[in-house]
Amino acid sequence: MALTCVASAGLSAIALAAQQRSFVASFGSDAANCQLATPCRSFNAAIAQTLANGEVVILDTAGYGPMAINKSLKVIGPSGVYGGISVTTPGTDGITINAGDSDVVTLRGLDVAGLGGLVGINVVNAGAVHIEKSSVSNFTLNAGACVKLSTAKAVQLFVADSFLRECSTGVLVDGTVDANKPVATIDNTRIERGANTEGGTITGVKATGNYFVNIRNSQITSGQVGVSAAAAFPTNTVAVQIVDTQITLMTIAGVVTSGTGGGAAT
Repeated sequence: MALTCVASAGLSAIALAAQQRSFVASFGSDAANCQLATPCRSFNAAIAQTLANGEVVILDTAGYGPMAINKSLKVIGPSGVYGGISVTTPGTDGITINAGDSDVVTLRGLDVAGLGGLVGINVVNAGAVHIEKSSVSNFTLNAGACVKLSTAKAVQLFVADSFLRECSTGVLVDGTVDANKPVATIDNTRIERGANTEGGTITGVKATGNYFVNIRNSQITSGQVGVSAAAAFPTNTVAVQIVDTQITLMTIAGVVTSGTGGGAAT
């Protein structure tokens, strides 16, 4: 009984430690409470101690490791601070977002680099995901991408003021269910110098299934296909809008559309 009471008290202390704003730093410790004076060392430790709709703030330049987000959250890298995520385990992702249907996730000022990883930022589910002022690079496997949204839900993805480099696909949008169309907006973003180490087609923006994608004020350069829009099933209703955007130096085509069994891409 005494042991049970001690364990319960410990769990209560951990629950009470959760806060609205947590911090990570190069000098931090994951055994700390992630507060300003005693920051954590990794993103995942800070996320665990942050309430829903809270913030994780980077204090100084360092690598903070991959993270998984399962709630409404902001992860903020202030201007002039390098918040790095290096993906060194083959086939894994840098950031995985699998939150609730109405949750909003914001990533700002991050640098995600793949060294054998699969996807830089992998969006499985959320209400909306905002990727702002971030860099994602070197995810070169066929099934990989700098940013991937593959979902059966009506998730909204926003990529703004960012740089996506040396990936097999810059942004991959796959709407897997007709009834729920994910929406992706790519604004003021550079997708450049695509690379694929498995010999697949290097694509700037690839959309398939059921979706709506809006690309504006952006540059897609140095790959094989700039934008690929496909309807994967006969009942898909899909569309891509490209506004005030440059697509250059593609070895196959700037824009490719295709449909399957009566489905059409507009």
